[in-house]
Amino acid sequence: MGSKDVDDSKKAQYEQTASVLRAVYTDAEFDTGDEDFQILSTIRFDPLLSDNIDSVIAFDDKDENSKLFFLFEEHLRRINLSLMYFKFGYEVSRDELLEQLNTVMKPLDKSNAYKLRLTIDKQGSMNIDVTQIPVRLNLFDGFNPLQSYTSPTWNVFLDVEPIMISPFTSFKTTRRQRYNDARERVLIKGFAEPQEVLLYNSANQITEGSITNVAFKRTDPETFTETWFTPVLASGCLCGVVRHMLLSKGLIQETQINLKDVKVGDDILLFNGIIGVVKGKIVDRSLSLAF
Repeated sequence: MGSKDVDDSKKAQYEQTASVLRAVYTDAEFDTGDEDFQILSTIRFDPLLSDNIDSVIAFDDKDENSKLFFLFEEHLRRINLSLMYFKFGYEVSRDELLEQLNTVMKPLDKSNAYKLRLTIDKQGSMNIDVTQIPVRLNLFDGFNPLQSYTSPTWNVFLDVEPIMISPFTSFKTTRRQRYNDARERVLIKGFAEPQEVLLYNSANQITEGSITNVAFKRTDPETFTETWFTPVLASGCLCGVVRHMLLSKGLIQETQINLKDVKVGDDILLFNGIIGVVKGKIVDRSLSLAF
């Protein structure tokens, strides 16, 4: 299969995603025309994504270094899907996105990893804020057996009330108040270990975490085959770049996950474009508060 065939296949997958979400959110019910928001994408720069990197040559204007930005192509497609869905009236070219990322990275120490928070407004202006983040030796460490897992296991607390789903939960934008509210009411201030909130909608279906997509392990009672399942897009979850990639590679599958089936002690996967894939465990928040 040639590169054009692969690109067309990826484009078709995202167009299918858009069709699913249009069926969930009707224009009559969710008119976002007057909303003040920006399209948001958080992209990981990581020198370990390349076998060799020269801090000068890798950022020469003539060099192709998109692989240093984790899931660059997925971010580009998701950005343009979001621009199309919200009818911003334009799209971002591959060269434009790579040039903007390279421009902010050029003066920095490229032996470090960075989070690049990119926003695009309705006028087409792009802004990128950069924060240094820890280097991770394996961005897919969450799939490793526990004995070879090297990353922290996240404490995951169930939200105490449902989240209202909308296009702003399915697409990543600067309209994140509902996520901020969930984190404020559930996360434990001063808690030393990494923590996340598990969200659910008004139909008591699991959607996602406040900053991550999620997957639950299920075992077939007849074959004992273990499979990781992530909530369907119709639940209102974010169409995340790692989620999309894991689905396209068959590493996870989609299904409806009901709140009643989630138990304290369940092992889950958490994933996003900055942390990659890590392990989490559903924890009783009241017990954690006691320590």
